[in-house]
Amino acid sequence: YVATGNPYIVWNVFAAPEFSLEMELSCYPIVGCVSYQGYFKEEGAQRFASGLRDQGRDVFVGGVAAYSTLGWFSDPVLDTFLVRSDINIARLLFHELAHRVVFVPGDTQFNESFATAIEESSLQRWLADRQKQVEFEDYLDSKKRRSQVLMLINTTRSKLAVNYASGENDDRRRVKKQQLIDQMRVEYKLLKQSWEGEQDFQYWMESDVNNAKLGTIADYNAWVPAFQQILMENGNSLELFFA
Repeated sequence: YVATGNPYIVWNVFAAPEFSLEMELSCYPIVGCVSYQGYFKEEGAQRFASGLRDQGRDVFVGGVAAYSTLGWFSDPVLDTFLVRSDINIARLLFHELAHRVVFVPGDTQFNESFATAIEESSLQRWLADRQKQVEFEDYLDSKKRRSQVLMLINTTRSKLAVNYASGENDDRRRVKKQQLIDQMRVEYKLLKQSWEGEQDFQYWMESDVNNAKLGTIADYNAWVPAFQQILMENGNSLELFFA
């Protein structure tokens, strides 16, 4: 157990060009190139992010409660994630442990989507094994809301891609970009009205949204349906799925 005294253990800086959904890469030994640059101190992350913004990049700085050393070291239990509910701690542990089983250097979207798929499958098994029926039903409701928001975000990304490739001048593409993001927020508010008071993704929608922030959603979710399909085709056997 390690008490950091901080809300996060790492701060990751994500960046993308103003008119592109392609994330900019940072390369390291062992893990290859990833779609972020990590810092153990927030000041360093914010300083690097500020420099990227000055260059005209879309930037997002995200705090990270836990990370995996991919089996190279013994990962500790941190105070950064113990403040979570039992279910959210379980989700986080399943996600990070998945990285120790399968990791492809240089492919952030594969690795994070893989871990998210394992996280969801394992959490479902964990809740069923402990006969937490109420929590399981709450999880299914939350999963449904999340799927609705992810569909909305993916639709917006598709529209933005068309805008960026339109050949219009920068001013027109910039205005259209903001209109599409504003439209996404309006559609989210309409969607939320059917949730009986739930607030999933509200902070995410209300804070600044740009290509870099949209890219983090794609990194963690783009290939999840494909991985879930492979898992199902293997009878939900994790051993066969990993192979």
